[in-house]
Amino acid sequence: MAGGIGIGEGGVDPLGEDAGPARAADVLGELMNVACGAYLSAEAAAGRSEGATEMGIPQLTAFDAAREWEVFAGSAGAFVLDAEGNTIAVRLRGAA
Repeated sequence: MAGGIGIGEGGVDPLGEDAGPARAADVLGELMNVACGAYLSAEAAAGRSEGATEMGIPQLTAFDAAREWEVFAGSAGAFVLDAEGNTIAVRLRGAA
């Protein structure tokens, strides 16, 4: 999925020499930015947001899934999705 997005994201070949973990993180961050923006807009349009909503740059954080998965997946604001057999977990948090 990130590879397909990467093709349109700056014209980078997802299998070329510019591809790699840093590029994948950039593309995933952009995907999350779009998805979170759509989510927040839908919440505001439905009247479910409390006051003004601000959105920051999504931050990708790696963690040890074997040790930390249950805590992460069970935390407030966590969503776990199955994207064609790939698990994607996100967590929405309030501003710090």
